[in-house]
Amino acid sequence: MSAIAGKPGESLIGLVGRAARRNHLPRLRALLGACTPTWHAHLNLASRDDIDFNQLAHAARLAPHELEDRRYRSVALTPDLPGVEYHGAAIPAYDLQLRPRRLATSWLVDEPIHCALGHHALATHCPISGNLLIDRCARCKARLNWSGLDLVHCSQCGFDLRTAEVQRVTERELRATRPMLDLIHPDPARNRAAANRLPHLLSGLNRGTLFELGWRCGNLMSDGSNGPRIAARHLSVATRLRILEIGSTVLASWPESVRSAMQGRAPGRAGIDPKLPNAVRSVAKARNAWPAIREAIFAGVPGLATSARTGVRSVLTNAANGAELTRSLGVSQRVFERMRAADTFTPVSSTGAENIHQIFDANQAEHFRSLLSDRIPLASASERLDISAHGAEQLCCLGELHLLNDDAVLAALKWRQITKSSLETLCNRLEEMGTSPDEMLETDLLPIRRALRSFGGQEKPWGPIVAAMLAGKLPFMIRADKTGRLMDRVSIPASDVHLLAAMRFDAEAFPAFNFHPRINRRDAEELLNIDAPTFSRAIKNSDAPASDGLTYDRQEVLKIASKTLSVSEALVRWGCGGKALPTPLKGRHAPIRIGKLGWNRAEAERAMAQYGATDPARIKARRVRLLS
Repeated sequence: MSAIAGKPGESLIGLVGRAARRNHLPRLRALLGACTPTWHAHLNLASRDDIDFNQLAHAARLAPHELEDRRYRSVALTPDLPGVEYHGAAIPAYDLQLRPRRLATSWLVDEPIHCALGHHALATHCPISGNLLIDRCARCKARLNWSGLDLVHCSQCGFDLRTAEVQRVTERELRATRPMLDLIHPDPARNRAAANRLPHLLSGLNRGTLFELGWRCGNLMSDGSNGPRIAARHLSVATRLRILEIGSTVLASWPESVRSAMQGRAPGRAGIDPKLPNAVRSVAKARNAWPAIREAIFAGVPGLATSARTGVRSVLTNAANGAELTRSLGVSQRVFERMRAADTFTPVSSTGAENIHQIFDANQAEHFRSLLSDRIPLASASERLDISAHGAEQLCCLGELHLLNDDAVLAALKWRQITKSSLETLCNRLEEMGTSPDEMLETDLLPIRRALRSFGGQEKPWGPIVAAMLAGKLPFMIRADKTGRLMDRVSIPASDVHLLAAMRFDAEAFPAFNFHPRINRRDAEELLNIDAPTFSRAIKNSDAPASDGLTYDRQEVLKIASKTLSVSEALVRWGCGGKALPTPLKGRHAPIRIGKLGWNRAEAERAMAQYGATDPARIKARRVRLLS
């Protein structure tokens, strides 16, 4: 027999078989017969304890340590989990795959050898060449076995395995998975270098423990639904590559990687998985968890030893549960529930079956906190300005008020919101631009809301009116000595009332704006130019539509306003500032009132036209007489 030297990473059966081939032996029986009566022991040669390996080394002319270093001795990883010492790495026994023969075709180039990496069931490819491991003949599809000593040819059909089409992983996958595969690579130079590259917190751990830690973390961060650990060897190549890639990332950035996982941000996940923190804890707290893995995880996230929620709070700088986040946002519980249902906030941790406990990253709410703090309902803004909701919508179209268009805010809040800052800016500008009372002391002033009653049958053009005020085209005064809503304190010169008649708001010019089809009672009264008691009597008399959820159809009310003329409008238009109706609207020959809303608009205006009340000069003369 001629002596040979073992190659780095070569398996025991591969080394003994190469020694037999070197000395032209047809099979291993001649060598194995010198050390054991069980001649077929070559199938699991490295893991057997009933073989005299010293005698085998002597028969094969090999150094005893060449065989001893390649044996797979049994170890106890946990009381319930048997393991194997695999080239210095402690691995579970179910990860050892001795049959069939697995190899990469790159191992057959030059002097063919069998690398012990083929015995690890989770290895997918050679980390040096990138060739996928194969266990079948490319031509006849027969499983490769150890029945013969020829590694190059198929024992069934004689096909040269070196000529088979090579399947490789991509360069990215080769680089990404190399740290994990190098940890279990049987070549001492490669596995030592891989272990030395890991963070100091993992130094001193067995390479098998490091691989197991990376595999378990990679598994739960990739999908987490890959079945039990014992069945990992049956996963597809693509799935195992994904787990190896994520495991390499986790180990390379330990403990930041596991701390990120506790925040719901895993390397292999696109979004936040609230079940991930509890899954990480289950790796450490499982009944058969490896003690070294438990210590490594608890050292990376100390609070995890108590509970998943405590672990999350220990890694988040601004952790909050649902109640705390609701208070910080300044919203009600119902609004917060709608925001959570719309996935505005994704919990970092979610534990519990019946009573669910969720932890959120309060930093996610910073953007919404600023939006929610600068908001006011559009209806509230219209009341503060003392204009209709449709008038506030007109101001939004003209850019004086700014709608909140954030989808999350719209999903959470029932009513449309505007920025409170835009409302404050508008009010301050109007307050500053209002003419002082001293300048209008000699001017005949008319409250603007009273002046607008003279234009019935149409929407009040609040948008153009406010725009004209801000542009200086409509003089106005704001009573500083009077408290209340803004337009209730605004007066304009009586001589400028005709400017209001020329103002119109064209809603069709803003097709993208969604004008609300419903209005409240106050706006309906403004459209009809009547007061609240009159509106109540009109509803009771069926002259006005009944409310649906305390709101009214805007177009329906507008249609009624276009056909009726109220007493308030008649007094403003033709009453000369007094409380007495003009002569054509009272007496025996006056138009007949229709219900409680007033007269038919066409008949009333015809009667006043015949009387000459529509002559501006005549109206002005009567007003002067009344004022005098």
